[in-house]
Amino acid sequence: MELYQLVAHWADDVLMFDKGAFYLLGVGLGMMALAIVTVQEGWFGRTLSKAQAALLTRLTIVGVALIPIAPNVAHYLADELLRSDGYVVCEPASHQWRFVRDIVYIKPTVECSSSLRDRVLDASH
Repeated sequence: MELYQLVAHWADDVLMFDKGAFYLLGVGLGMMALAIVTVQEGWFGRTLSKAQAALLTRLTIVGVALIPIAPNVAHYLADELLRSDGYVVCEPASHQWRFVRDIVYIKPTVECSSSLRDRVLDASH
């Protein structure tokens, strides 16, 4: 679940945090820098200025650095906020495939089961 959905559904008894979505933040920044270089040099035939090259290099480095950092920081912050608000992790409903993880948080009044993940996914569509 993206951060805006997390905030929008704060009052819900069941929430899902999609850690995998945050990997795309770094990928998106890196791809944006690559697209700018491709358009300017490849399509328009103009060479990048030193300032543009420096900016795009920094943007690419930040994007690559965010790939492993952003999901873990977002998970840590969401976990701290949700646990302080009384939520607990429902492991049977959570799912992990390689490094991509969907974590289901529930209020203690909700019974933890594997079907909760489907309930959250259906509610978000």
